[in-house]
Amino acid sequence: MPTFRPTLLRLSGGTALLALLAACAPALALPGPLPPEGARHARDGLRGSELLDVAAASVALQRDDYAMACALLARAHEKSPTNLMILFNLAGAYEGLGLDEAHAAQRDAHLALAERQYERLLSLAPQMGSAAFKLARIAQHRADPPKAARWYGKALALDPANPVYHFNMAGVQEELGKPQAAERHYRQAIALKPDLLYAYNNLALLLE
Repeated sequence: MPTFRPTLLRLSGGTALLALLAACAPALALPGPLPPEGARHARDGLRGSELLDVAAASVALQRDDYAMACALLARAHEKSPTNLMILFNLAGAYEGLGLDEAHAAQRDAHLALAERQYERLLSLAPQMGSAAFKLARIAQHRADPPKAARWYGKALALDPANPVYHFNMAGVQEELGKPQAAERHYRQAIALKPDLLYAYNNLALLLE
């Protein structure tokens, strides 16, 4: 795969930069749901150089080039340290890097960086359930079900109608040897999303 070189981008003017960001936006995740103060920080205040870094990072993420995305988003984050969109995607890029087999030797270090960024997100936007959910996922990757349960509990407290949060919490409760709690969360996931087939399957196995 050819190396992506963001320095080859040649654009001028805010309109062109915004057009580039819009074209690349599908690869970027928007943290949500955001409180009003968080929404103001999600996209606002980006200057030309940051927009270029974010757009280039989006291309890198589409190519699963997490190392490049981390470098670009870290640079954008230095310029806009409270921009939630940049911070959320920087954390996600570190997480992707931590789970990438090609960088297995640095797995713990990269997951620690992702964890730090997600915690920073929660300090800036305490109502961001998606950041708590991501922290729970990192705890699962580290085979730490008690910690995962605490973070899933936080995510559910912030977004109790999210079926994925309930589904994942159910799995963690099974790991913790709490079948009744697992059953409750599987049933809640199904009630919220009746086409969530994995929840039906896991619930059936649990009740065997």
